[in-house]
Amino acid sequence: MGKRSGKAEVSARIDQVYSLVVDGIGRERILQFASAEAKWGISKRSVDSYIREATKRMDALAKPRRKRELARALARRQDLWERNKKVQDYKACLEV
Repeated sequence: MGKRSGKAEVSARIDQVYSLVVDGIGRERILQFASAEAKWGISKRSVDSYIREATKRMDALAKPRRKRELARALARRQDLWERNKKVQDYKACLEV
């Protein structure tokens, strides 16, 4: 049985996986990185766990912005609809 990784080591690995996830690197490439480049010597299941944690971290950072971005998009859409209605471009209103 292999030795178990410490919390600091796992955290550092998750940081590395986070960077890969943010860069748009897929699971297969992350698995290759973990085995060939980083030589972590861990199972695919462990790498999947790191990917899950990295994704959770990314989602947590994005969560506060979601409401603001949705509100901004809706306001822009409403503004575009109003401008098209003002110039009586009803076809464009339907497309908004």
